[in-house]
Amino acid sequence: MQRDEPDFKRQAFLEIERRRRGTPEAGKIDSAPAPRKLWMWLLLVLLGVIALWAMLKAGVI
Repeated sequence: MQRDEPDFKRQAFLEIERRRRGTPEAGKIDSAPAPRKLWMWLLLVLLGVIALWAMLKAGVI
């Protein structure tokens, strides 16, 4: 039992280090949402600007 414990701690430490460094093995799934989130916000802002422009043009505001 005691032999497995240091190996488990070492594996956990290595996984944390890999995620922090952003090596190709780890973080592929973690790094994907960030650009998608950016595009989502940009699209949301663009749609808001278009809606505001349309309301100004229609005389609602």
